Amino acid sequence: KSYTNLPTTFLYLIIYFIYSDTFSTISSVGILYARSQLCLGPGSLFVVAVLVPLFALLGNMLWLKLSVAYNLSNRFMVVLILAASALIPAWGLLSFTGIGLGFQKQWEVYLLSVSFGLCLGGLQSYSRTLYANFVPPGSESEFFALYEVTDKGSSWLGPMIVAALNQGSSDGLRFAFVYLLVGTLVPTIVLFFFVDETKGRAEAEAYAEGESSKKMIVSDTNDDDDDRHHHKYGGIQMLDTSTI
Repeated sequence: KSYTNLPTTFLYLIIYFIYSDTFSTISSVGILYARSQLCLGPGSLFVVAVLVPLFALLGNMLWLKLSVAYNLSNRFMVVLILAASALIPAWGLLSFTGIGLGFQKQWEVYLLSVSFGLCLGGLQSYSRTLYANFVPPGSESEFFALYEVTDKGSSWLGPMIVAALNQGSSDGLRFAFVYLLVGTLVPTIVLFFFVDETKGRAEAEAYAEGESSKKMIVSDTNDDDDDRHHHKYGGIQMLDTSTI
């Protein structure tokens, strides 16, 4: 029933499921690729682990400044960050060209870490903010619980596909960049062309008003039943007292 009344909300959840899985997979594939293909040691991997959250914090502030400076909507910010993040797997696909780029050198792994961190911080913030516009007032707890389930529930898909690619081919990890590119571009296109932030907010408000009206009708019905019950048994009690 909620799906029919809130199509924009549930369409966005499907999109979020896809790109949330993609981002978690970029992280795992990046570490696996660095260890197996470039033979990075623990010290280098530690640097990568520090760079990602550091630049996620910096990216969050930079995306906010950009949004305020140009008065950009939450939806457009998510689209913009997703489009920027698509450059990460696109860069990885350069490995098929034979030009010596595409995460073939150690410095490229650090570039991946910085780029991924810059996109990650802003995407997490604006995704939640955009989704908040699609949540019916008064139903925040249940809808944000669904949001968290969608986020955590997508974490199995990407690693499973990457594992299958890795087992099926010696270049499986490089083919994983194709999957990651699709996982960023498809949500970007759908979100840009098919998700209307204003429409989604209006649907959420209309849904909340409808639920509120239903509760008022049920409440009035229960009050009427209580009044009839009181008059019925109150009259019998009076009758019994007068008889005695």
